[in-house]
Amino acid sequence: MKIDFILRNHDDTPSGGRKVIYSYANYLADKGHTVTIWFLGDTPFYSRHANLFKQILHWIHYVRSVKNQEEITWFRLNPKVMIKSGFHLPKNFTNKNGCVVAFDYGISLYLYEHYPTLRNNLIHFIQADERVYDAADIVESAWRLPIHKVVVSLWLKQLLSAYNNNISLVPNYLEKEKFYLESPIEQRDYTVSLLNHASPSKGTSEGLAVINLAKKQIPNLRVIMFGNGNRPETLSDNDQYFQTATPQQLRQQVYNQSAIYLQMSHSEGWGLTATEAMACGCTLLSTNNGGISDFAKDKYSALIVSVGDITEAAKKLVYLLSHQKERVRIASNGLKSVSQYTFKNSAAAFEEILDRIGSGL
Repeated sequence: MKIDFILRNHDDTPSGGRKVIYSYANYLADKGHTVTIWFLGDTPFYSRHANLFKQILHWIHYVRSVKNQEEITWFRLNPKVMIKSGFHLPKNFTNKNGCVVAFDYGISLYLYEHYPTLRNNLIHFIQADERVYDAADIVESAWRLPIHKVVVSLWLKQLLSAYNNNISLVPNYLEKEKFYLESPIEQRDYTVSLLNHASPSKGTSEGLAVINLAKKQIPNLRVIMFGNGNRPETLSDNDQYFQTATPQQLRQQVYNQSAIYLQMSHSEGWGLTATEAMACGCTLLSTNNGGISDFAKDKYSALIVSVGDITEAAKKLVYLLSHQKERVRIASNGLKSVSQYTFKNSAAAFEEILDRIGSGL
C-alpha cells in the first residue's frame, strides 16, 4: 500500500507528536508498504485567517529552511521511508490505492478542500485537543469533516464523538527498550523533574511556581528540567538542565534520578513524557489535563490536581516527598499501568486501520 504522511516543515528538534508519526512510518516501511513523509511550507485552507499574509511569511521561512527539510538528525528514520518537501503539495498529487495521513486540523482542511480525490482515503491523525492551536470554530470544522479520524487516547475519542462518529482509537505507547527502571524507586531523594516547553499550554511556568512553593518546606529540593529551549534563568545552580536530551539521557539522568515527575500542562492528548517517567519509576504528579486519564488514576497510579492549581500541586508534592511508602506505592502502580501500552500493539492496530481505509472498506 502507498502511504503518505503530510506534515508541516520541521525544525529538526525533538517532538513527541512527530516521533509517533516517524515511528509508525518506520514500522510500515519494514512491513513492505511504500511510505513517504512530506514536509510542507504552507497548507492554506479557506477559513484560515490572514491567508495571504501567512503565505508570504511561510514562503520566507520555507526559502530559509528548505535545504534542511530532507534530513532528521534527532530521530533515526528507516532508509526505506522517503522524504519529500515543498511549499505546497504538487497540484497533481494523488493516492488512489492507499492512505494519506494528515498531521493536524489545518492539513486536513487543506487536503480536503484542494485535493477532493483524496477524501475517501484521507485520515486526520489527532494527538491533542487542537483548539489550543487555533480558533475553536476552525478546528471544530476540521473535526466535522466526513473523513476518518484516528485518536491516541480514549478521552480524545470521547471529545471528538460530539463532532464525528468515524473515529478509531490507537493508543499511544511506551518505548520499553528506551524507558525502563534502572534506579530503585525506594532510594530516590528529593528530586523532581519536569519539561521546559515554550507553549503556555504545557504549564512550565506553573510547574516552576509549584517548585518554588515546595522549596519553602523542603529547601534541599532539587530540580531536573529538560526541553528544546535554553535553560530557564530561574533555575538555581544546584538544579540540572538537559537541552534536546537523548532518550538515554532522559532515562538515566532525568527520570531514573527523579522521585517525582511534575506535569502542570493545561491539555495533553496523551502525556508522552508522563508515561516515560512512570516507566522509569517516577511518581506522577499531574494536572487533570485529559490525556493522562488512560493510564493515571488519582491516588492509585498518580496524584492529580486541577489545571492551574499551583497551591494544591505544591502541597501534594511536599506530601509525596515526605511520605516515602505512599510515593513508592503510587510509583509502583504507575509503572504497572503504563507497561500495557506497547508499540507492537499500537502499530499493528494502526496498520489494520490503514489497510481497511486503503481498500475502501
